[in-house]
Amino acid sequence: MATVLNSRLLANGNIVYRLEAGNGEIAVLKNSFRNVHLFAAGLCRDEAEVIRRGNEGVTVHFSVPRHLKAKNPKSFDRISYQSMETRSKIFYIYVVDKENELIAL
Repeated sequence: MATVLNSRLLANGNIVYRLEAGNGEIAVLKNSFRNVHLFAAGLCRDEAEVIRRGNEGVTVHFSVPRHLKAKNPKSFDRISYQSMETRSKIFYIYVVDKENELIAL
């Protein structure tokens, strides 16, 4: 995980962050340094449901919570994801195409 070393408020209201990250975090970005979204693991507090199907539950599905389904009642046409693993956690980040805009779930 990266650590914020310091931050500075710009005149236009944007904030510049100086980060320290290991080679693993940088490798996950695959030299894509535009449209990078930050999140904090400590803020992932909402419970999610895991659905297991098949013989001995070998097929696993992550359930989309009802309150998120209500925001976009149409079926999801395009979904992509990225996973990132730390020593103690695996993060799965799903992106749903919503009316030509990408929103992160």
